[in-house]
Amino acid sequence: PDKSTVVLKANSTIVFNSNFSKNRTVKLDGEALFDVVKMAGVPFVVKAKDAQIVVKGTKFNFKAYSDSESIEAVLINGAVDFSTSTHNIALKPNQKAVYNKGSRRVNIVEVDAELEVFGQRYFDMEPLGAVINSLEQFYDCRISFSDARIEDIRFSGTIDRSNTLDHTLNIVTLTTGT
Repeated sequence: PDKSTVVLKANSTIVFNSNFSKNRTVKLDGEALFDVVKMAGVPFVVKAKDAQIVVKGTKFNFKAYSDSESIEAVLINGAVDFSTSTHNIALKPNQKAVYNKGSRRVNIVEVDAELEVFGQRYFDMEPLGAVINSLEQFYDCRISFSDARIEDIRFSGTIDRSNTLDHTLNIVTLTTGT
């Protein structure tokens, strides 16, 4: 109703109240790209199970799958406050916040937001289990390990989302020696 737009990614849902123009709060389970129109006096808030974003008129991507160990926000332009029970961080454009639910730590990384959201995903020493979880969400598939110890192997690299799943898995396999 406020002319803001939301693009939902695979296996994602949003819920909002019928009086949205007076209470612009959205509940997200999954991943979505938001382009929010600024309205004086009426903040736009995106809530997930363990974090929320207070928006000030902006474009950003928020990834908060309830079954994932991390929550991520990438700010493309504008301004947002990324909040958890222990942190409140004002993100700047081209910053990515990664919140680990287990350790309750937030890592802020400088990224090329357009590439991060629309074309490539960069991983820095991420557990292979988390990398595979991201691939499952993007390619809308299920990937399983024959040995659970493989999930703890660390992966660093860039995955180009325009590649096929087979090609991407070959890159991960060659890089990690799995």
